[in-house]
Amino acid sequence: MMANSIGKNLLFSIKRHPERQFFTLTSFWFVGMVLLGFGRTFYFKNYTPPLAPYLQLHGLIFSSWILLYCFQNVMIASLQIRKHKLAGFFGIVLISAVFVSSYYTILYKTYTGNKSLLEALFNLSQIALGVGTVFLSILLRRNTYYHKRLMLASLVFLTLAAVQRASGNLGFGPNGPLVDALYLMPLIALVLFELAYYGRLKFASLLLFLFAFTYSKLRIYRLLDNDFGQEIVNFLIDLFVIK
Repeated sequence: MMANSIGKNLLFSIKRHPERQFFTLTSFWFVGMVLLGFGRTFYFKNYTPPLAPYLQLHGLIFSSWILLYCFQNVMIASLQIRKHKLAGFFGIVLISAVFVSSYYTILYKTYTGNKSLLEALFNLSQIALGVGTVFLSILLRRNTYYHKRLMLASLVFLTLAAVQRASGNLGFGPNGPLVDALYLMPLIALVLFELAYYGRLKFASLLLFLFAFTYSKLRIYRLLDNDFGQEIVNFLIDLFVIK
């Protein structure tokens, strides 16, 4: 009965509110990117040796965050506002766990020599940007317009590694035009959707797109590819990694 009620509310709400349809559909885009990126090495891995426990835990936590994002969009689209708010409290704990597990994974690989300083700086900055955007979205949750768009942008930042893996799995390599296109696609779609829906460009969404595009091209993290950057990473290794 509950599933039928949610399903009916979802269809009714989506038909009347194209914006809810857009954010629900884009949430499944992120699921697709994560599956395409990590399907071979995590979700459908059927060969030995097995993944290290810390990688399994990280994969489980990150997957839970992606699924929670989908769940939250479905709850809003189906008018289950109370469930959306309750899940939001769990989301704060979960995104904190995403941050810790992601940093541990990156820093442990760096400590063991499986990731270069430049790679570590890139990954660390991307996770910090994504998690920071989530918390900014939470702070602005009473303004639903900004809240939804910031949360979408945070998923763009957090799933870049999945996009790079997806591009590699498709035979195009972890960098290049395809990565840029897949990475920015949700924000491009958001700008175009608002142009069609509102009849004009909206500043907030355009700014998020321009920020993501500029950040990916400028690669500011390269400024720390030096002894000072190494000291920062070493400090974080001491903080996160049990030696």
